[in-house]
Amino acid sequence: MKSQDLEEADALITLGLERMIQSDTGLLLEKFDSRWEHVEPIGENRVEPGHLFEYSWLFSEYLRFNSGSQRHITIKQASDRLFDLGLAYGVSKSFVRDAIHDDGTQKANSILI
Repeated sequence: MKSQDLEEADALITLGLERMIQSDTGLLLEKFDSRWEHVEPIGENRVEPGHLFEYSWLFSEYLRFNSGSQRHITIKQASDRLFDLGLAYGVSKSFVRDAIHDDGTQKANSILI
């Protein structure tokens, strides 16, 4: 991976860790204002379980290309937590939820896929 690509990936990882993932729940929110603040009150923000798995994979891939990252432990923990939360809140025996709230409850109008 080129140095410039790694720098851009690092900036995206930082954005994810610092703004997109709630520090208290570990959930990745979907909607933000222009300052990267969540737009809904806590408990009403949309979370898509599929994106929890996607970002877990992206964080893991980042670490594969940048194994010497000073934030290796933090990124690995976030990756594992995203995956675990996706399983815990988004997967049932027969379906994956399309969306949940940031408190883990199922959105009333979410589609089951």
